Amino acid sequence: MAMKIWILVFLFSFSVFTFSQNLVKNPSFEEFVECPNSLGTFNEHVVDWSTPTKGTTDYFNSCSIVMGAPENFNGIQHPKYGNAYAGLYFFAPADYREYVQVELSKMLEKNKTYRLKFYISLAEGSDFAVKDFGVLFSYHPIDLETKKHLSKGRLYSTKG
Repeated sequence: MAMKIWILVFLFSFSVFTFSQNLVKNPSFEEFVECPNSLGTFNEHVVDWSTPTKGTTDYFNSCSIVMGAPENFNGIQHPKYGNAYAGLYFFAPADYREYVQVELSKMLEKNKTYRLKFYISLAEGSDFAVKDFGVLFSYHPIDLETKKHLSKGRLYSTKG
């Protein structure tokens, strides 16, 4: 059984072991509509990606002075690949959270082995850190009117 999958969270590589083909569209956020010039513009600027909640994920790119990479208001972080990366709050006061999601370029197939790989770096300007986080596979993109933690109850109430 094949299924169309959306991935939620910060991803760079999702591949089948035998072919080593990346199934994530725009995996390093290199394709963008315009150079970011303010906070919270990930949803508007990054091609193929979106934010599943009302959280305001940031987009950093070396083309920008304000939202630059590697250097910006949060510190210095060189992109793992290319010129861009996403900036997310995995946890902040009042249970505020940010997420990103992308549709895979190909359906996943039952009984095949896949490898999920991504890179995360804690910004120097961070007040909090998390010790773990999750990834969600869904049949449909998520679109929820919240800026808080995506609980099982909230997720079960969607079409996913």
